Amino acid sequence: MRSFEDLVLKALERVYDPELNRPITDLGMVGAISGSANSIQVTVKLTVAHCPMKDELESRVKKELAKDFPEAELEIALAVM
Repeated sequence: MRSFEDLVLKALERVYDPELNRPITDLGMVGAISGSANSIQVTVKLTVAHCPMKDELESRVKKELAKDFPEAELEIALAVM
């Protein structure tokens, strides 16, 4: 059986960086993951503090997590690498 973190990472593999067009998991952009199936907290690490695509990236993360965890409350924190 997969761990909760593994399930979240699997969903995040479908999130592509809008500028680099590669999965954020491959780019090292996923930070801390915590929570449960009802409440998920994920940190996404941006390459620069004022990333022009941060809203788009956050939207993509929420969209993909919602597919696998439709009942979960999602909290996405943005940090800088």
